[in-house]
Amino acid sequence: MLLVSGKYYETRKALLLALPLAKEYGASIDILAVITDDKQVELAKGNADRLSKMCTRVNVPHEVHIVRSKSRVDAVLQAAKKCDLLVMGAGAQTAIEKTLFGTVYDRIIRSVDVPVMVLKTTNVNKTLQPGTSVSFPTFMPPGRT
Repeated sequence: MLLVSGKYYETRKALLLALPLAKEYGASIDILAVITDDKQVELAKGNADRLSKMCTRVNVPHEVHIVRSKSRVDAVLQAAKKCDLLVMGAGAQTAIEKTLFGTVYDRIIRSVDVPVMVLKTTNVNKTLQPGTSVSFPTFMPPGRT
């Protein structure tokens, strides 16, 4: 499984969804942080370290990959060639972020040759009411029946 690290809040939520899948199917998780600007190095390393600790706590094998690239899309597409499932978190975006980054998610999803799981998060604090049912899609990795 390849977890694309972006904003920590969204990526953490996506990892929380991916961890049970990894445990159930005996998969490992590759955490990918793509650095396109030197100003992002410390933040990317800090986020990747926090995500790594989450995997360690639940005994899911994982590796952290911090990659410098001019193109986030190209770096993700290259790393995705070695995985069975791509996992990303996506949150609310400003108009400027949609213009600049919305196409990044779109290009990745359209270009990658593996299944993609995108967890859309919201900054609005919503609480489930008692009796509310929540369902998650069943994921069957390639080659498993």
